[in-house]
Amino acid sequence: MQATTPTKIKVLFFSFVGENYSRSSTILHAETQDIDKKFIKLPIGIVNSTRLIRKMKRDLKSADYLVVMSPCHILTPILKLLSNKRVILDAGWALTDGQLSRGQILRKGIKLLQSYLIDLLAFHTADIVILESEIQRHRTSRMFFLPRSKIRVNFTGLDESAYSGTNQHSEKIAKLDESLQLLGFNTKVLFRGKVNNESGIQNILDAASLLEKKVSFILVCGKRDQFFGLPSNVILLTDLTNDELRAVYQRAHIALGQISKHSRLNYTIPHKAFEAGFFSKVYITSNMRAIRELYSPNSISLIDDISGVALAAEIERFSNPIHRTELEKHISNDYKKRASQENLSKNFEKIIQGL
Repeated sequence: MQATTPTKIKVLFFSFVGENYSRSSTILHAETQDIDKKFIKLPIGIVNSTRLIRKMKRDLKSADYLVVMSPCHILTPILKLLSNKRVILDAGWALTDGQLSRGQILRKGIKLLQSYLIDLLAFHTADIVILESEIQRHRTSRMFFLPRSKIRVNFTGLDESAYSGTNQHSEKIAKLDESLQLLGFNTKVLFRGKVNNESGIQNILDAASLLEKKVSFILVCGKRDQFFGLPSNVILLTDLTNDELRAVYQRAHIALGQISKHSRLNYTIPHKAFEAGFFSKVYITSNMRAIRELYSPNSISLIDDISGVALAAEIERFSNPIHRTELEKHISNDYKKRASQENLSKNFEKIIQGL
């Protein structure tokens, strides 16, 4: 008698911002044997999304679980109401955090209240909420009166498959190489990310000024980020493809995290922290609680003094290749053990099986 093939668990992933935008892309694009995953993009707006979901009776009926991808929390109560399926909200964090981190709370009180109500409704209508860290779990449970038993933790990680392509010729990387060659410094430091209240960009630029004759700095920022009077050793890049970003990491020796004491860093982990682990780079960051869940103290450089002077001294210390070797090895090992795409996908499978 011929053996029957086990039926795969069917999981639908929903978003209105694209499959590569969300933290959920890490588990969506991971290879799995037991789960059949399908991405469904919905139109922006509650009315339009609801209308399309109503037309998806066949897809909803065949699915075992529905996953709402961040930051589309508002879809959670809609999917729960229009289906009889288990709904998993892969939130990572609360939308409220984004409003709080931008400051000017009094001026943006309506938006803050709106975000809080969406979070509250989404968290309580989901069957399971997945967050990015244990401290985020504790905080979210307290802020939104959510039973901790309803919350699971899975690091955001990195969609490693996005960096698996072959290197293509790039004019930006060619110009970067020219600039680095003209500077002629042995040590290259990378900061990649948004320039916001959390980044500590002024501390980074202060360190760059102090090391103007010794170290090259590469800033990979957004098009709208404006800089005036950058030190001569700073190279600014924007709008990089994944292949170009990989090429930049290959050239860097040190990656910088958020160099500030912003309160949000106590419970959130920036994307660049996972990139540093994946690319095995020395990672210097402010000493905050959430990052210590991901990396052990001997895997990264945690600094309490975030001034430009202190940061410059730490960068100079790791300008010595001998000092970099151990951290490169340890951060790579920690990443593979705790936050690789394969392991995060397995964690997600366990969450599914637990339901």
